[in-house]
Amino acid sequence: MNAYVARVIDYVKTKHANEPEFCQTVEEVFHSISPVIDAHPEYEKADLLTRMVEPERMFTFRVVWTDDNGQAHTNIGYRCQFNGAIGPYKGGLRFQKNVTPSVIKFLGFEQTFKNSLTGLPIGGGKGGADFDPRGKSNGEIMRFCQAFMTELWRHIGPETDVPAGDIGVGAREIGYLFGQYKRLRDEFTGVLTGKGQTFGGSPMRPEATGFGACYFGAAMLATRGESYEGKTVAISDCEPDVSALEELLVDKARKVVVKLSPMLDLSLALKDLKHVCEVHIVSTDNECKELLLILQKETASTEVSIHCINSLGALNGYRIYQEYAFTQEQERTSDCPLTHEVEAYLYEPNASIMKAGAYRSLTQAYPVKKLHPSSHLYVSPHFIEDFPGRKFQVEAVRGFGKKELKTFDKFAGKASEIRFIPDGSE
Repeated sequence: MNAYVARVIDYVKTKHANEPEFCQTVEEVFHSISPVIDAHPEYEKADLLTRMVEPERMFTFRVVWTDDNGQAHTNIGYRCQFNGAIGPYKGGLRFQKNVTPSVIKFLGFEQTFKNSLTGLPIGGGKGGADFDPRGKSNGEIMRFCQAFMTELWRHIGPETDVPAGDIGVGAREIGYLFGQYKRLRDEFTGVLTGKGQTFGGSPMRPEATGFGACYFGAAMLATRGESYEGKTVAISDCEPDVSALEELLVDKARKVVVKLSPMLDLSLALKDLKHVCEVHIVSTDNECKELLLILQKETASTEVSIHCINSLGALNGYRIYQEYAFTQEQERTSDCPLTHEVEAYLYEPNASIMKAGAYRSLTQAYPVKKLHPSSHLYVSPHFIEDFPGRKFQVEAVRGFGKKELKTFDKFAGKASEIRFIPDGSE
């Protein structure tokens, strides 16, 4: 590492020892630019790096607001105008319980470099407050935002500092902040980015991050002489608007794999996305783990095929799987025989099938009857070895009368499971 870079890192660690997040990001960034300093010894003569690690201006302020019960609360607001060498400060506002001066400084430091890479004349800044909007009402959040802006407004402006959103600050909070700024300044100016489209916001902002990921991926692959052809795109652990990105994704790749949370409403996802050709639902030991959608621009059929897989562990070194596949049309058109008679064997579909909602087609694939329209249990007089789910032999059936309930004791120790089933098939 360049000796000058090492000295500046030591300086930061010594002077700002109580700001671990800031020290960490300075060390990481300066490690990466060490070759640049080697090539430009004049930077050391001007002591450029020491100047870069100190914000041009940083201030804190008190934010007092009242909750819905009229109780006053006090938080700390921050704004770090880190570097305005090439233009107005630009960076988001973060409302989160763990916001500290160290966090704000590390974000402002990184924002300076990120903004410079855009090629636009904007500097770097960051701000926020140790306020947690979770669990707060709209009124409480509005009053906090108004109190926050009542102090911040005098330090920002379209040619000075242009804040935006960040964690805890979305379109709602930006709206409250901008409304208070407009009230105090008595002017309508673009001082905040992230506003709603109806009052000056950009129509491209909701898709911007996702589109950027697509273009960045294509550019990165091009440096290696590769392209999206033959590759899959997985979108997970983040929150882009997949429905807005769908057309771009299927234009860039023949097939796209979208990995989603198993908590997702599958029926809603299939309504929102136009190019889904397959759905794969994967469970392990009857717990839903993965929900994968395959997107393809040119699909041979308008019917989505849904594949349910449940891994049951290994036997003699081989994995054991339960598999079941169906189409939406099969589920819609299948007759579903109902019964109120409990037969010799009771069946419960595995987690993947229940996630897929394959309740009607299952009765056509296997000789079972559904116990009740609102039940997920099926019965049959026969033992079905390959049924994709749990299988029980019925030991006894009892009603809900007091005398009958007393007889549970002698079965409870023998039966592997006791189920309460609706009385009748209505």
